[in-house]
Order: sequence, then structure tokens, then C-alpha cells
Amino acid sequence: MKLEDVPAKALISLAMPREANVVASQLATVEQLFVSNHGRLVQFLSKRLGGDTDRASDVAQEAYLRIVRYVDQRGDRVQAQTVAHPRAFLYRVAQNVLADERRRDRVRRTEAQVCSDQVEIAGQEPNQEMILQGRQELAAVEAAACALPPRCREVFFLSRFEGMSSAAVAQRLGISVSMVEQHIVRAMWEIRQNVKRSR
Repeated sequence: MKLEDVPAKALISLAMPREANVVASQLATVEQLFVSNHGRLVQFLSKRLGGDTDRASDVAQEAYLRIVRYVDQRGDRVQAQTVAHPRAFLYRVAQNVLADERRRDRVRRTEAQVCSDQVEIAGQEPNQEMILQGRQELAAVEAAACALPPRCREVFFLSRFEGMSSAAVAQRLGISVSMVEQHIVRAMWEIRQNVKRSR
């Protein structure tokens, strides 16, 4: 048998290490899973997003990318962890992506509200009453920040006072980015409630 008689796919698979063959096979399976379920998945997500098919399509794409990254990172080990119900797994990952996006949206809304409050204050010339109110609000913010649970307080200070990104805070503390965002939302909410009570 001559080299030119061997099919190209067979040559590629011989040249690739065993682990790369497994990963390539699994990535092809993931792609097939995604293509065959994409329309139904987008429809499923769209219902949960109030009919926003563009955003649903983005969430579906992110779910696919997460599964691809998972397979790519685990290589040969994935075979031992074969998913019994791949379609259900795809939908579960998509729901997790959607939950992460909703958490990020809450963080953005909370930050936008705090920023709009700051713009309102910054647009006025300070008088004695405003200075006194500002000091009281600052004391309320400080008291609320100090009263936060230790991990929540640590995340808040790293994020807001040291200017670290959520990913950097997560890496430093050994927690997930979504957990960092949950701590930030909780801290902002607690501080906002404390400031409202002090007015």
C-alpha cells in the first residue's frame, strides 16, 4: 500500500496523538448536537427572554462555546465522564449562561443607579446642608460596608476601591466570577438601603 492510497482523514488521525483524536471526535459530536438542536434551543431561550431571539441566539452560542471549551480543556478525561443525555446537558448549560447574564444585568443596573445618583449630586453647587448630607451618607456607606459579611466586604473593597475586575477578584480569592458578581450586587444593595435609611 502506497502513502497516496491512504485517505487523508486516516493520515491526520495517525499523525494526531490519541488525546487529540478523542477531543476532535468529541468536538464533532458537540457540533452535531448544537446544529441539530440550535433552532429549538433558541426558541426555548427566546421564551425566557421575552421573545428576544437575537439575545437568545447569543446565549445559545455562548452555551456551545462553553461546552467546546470544556471538552477542549479536559481532553481524554471527558470520555470517562460521558454525558448520558447530551441534549439535556446543552439546555442546562444554556440555562446557566442565561442565569449568568441576568446576574451581570443586575450588577450593571445597580451600578448605573449608583452612578446616576452621583451625577445628580455632582451637578449642584454644594452648600452646608449638602455637605452635611454628604458626610452622613459617607458615614452610612462606611457603616454598611463594614457590616457586610467578611467575604462580601472583601470582594466589594477589591472591586470598588482597588479597581480590580470581577475576573481578577475571582482569581485572587479562588471563587467564580458569578460569585464575585453576586457579592457585588449584595454589597451595593445593602449599602444603598443603608444610605436610604440615613436620609
